[in-house]
Amino acid sequence: MAGRENKRKARYGSDRSSSDTDTERPPYKVAKKVGVQPCSTAQPARETMTISEAEPSLADVMAAIKGVSDDQANSRKSLEDKIDNVQATLQAELKTIKESHDHLQRRVESLEKAGAQQGAAPVRTRLVVKNVAIPADATEATLKELLNPIFQELGVQAQIQSASTPEGMPLDKKPPILVDMVSKEDYDAVMSNKAKLKDSALFSKVFIDKESSKRERMLEAIIRKLTKAIPDLEYRKGKVQKKTVTNDS
Repeated sequence: MAGRENKRKARYGSDRSSSDTDTERPPYKVAKKVGVQPCSTAQPARETMTISEAEPSLADVMAAIKGVSDDQANSRKSLEDKIDNVQATLQAELKTIKESHDHLQRRVESLEKAGAQQGAAPVRTRLVVKNVAIPADATEATLKELLNPIFQELGVQAQIQSASTPEGMPLDKKPPILVDMVSKEDYDAVMSNKAKLKDSALFSKVFIDKESSKRERMLEAIIRKLTKAIPDLEYRKGKVQKKTVTNDS
C-alpha cells in the first residue's frame, strides 16, 4: 500500500490535499485506446456556413419582390401604350368614316334638291301600235281613226292625245304608230288588255307595245336579222322563239 501511495504522490504531486485527490480525477485515456471520439452537439463550422448561404436573406427576398414589381410595371406600361395606339388609330378611322358619311349626305341632299327643282320624272304615256295598214295621205286625224276601233276591240275607253309615225319611214311599209295617251290610266288600260288582239278576227296581226328607246330599237333590229338567218327561229312579241310548224292535211 505504501509503495502505491508513494507512486501516486510522485505522479500527482505531494502538495495536494486528500480532498483534492478526491474531487479531481485524472482524465480517462480509454477513448484514445479504443478510438472513440467524445460526442458533441455542436454542428461543424463548415456545415453551418453552407446552410446559412442556402437560405436567402430578407434583403435578397425584398430585392426579388422589387424586381417582379418592376417587371409588372413595365409590362403594364407597354400594354397601356399599345391600347393608346389602338385607340388613336380607331379614332382616326372613325373620323375619316364620319367625314365620308357627311360628304355623301351632302351629295344626296344636293341631288335631291336638284331633282326637286327639275320636277318629277315624266310619266310614260306613249305606246307603239305595229302592223297597221296606213293610207299614203294619212294625217294625225287619220291615224286616230285607225286606232279607235283597235282600242274598242280591247274593251277600253282610252283617249288619244297624239298619233304620228317615225320621220323618214314610208307609209306603205307599215311603219309603227307612236301614240301618246291622255293619261297614265289610259296607257295602263291599253297595255293590260293588248293580249286580246290575238283572238280578234280583225286585228289579230296588230301588236301593241311600249315605246322603245333608240338603243332598244337598234338591238331589236339586230335580233330580228339574226333570227331570220336561222330557219327554225322567229322573233315575235319581243321574244325569240321556235317557229310553229303546221301540217296541212
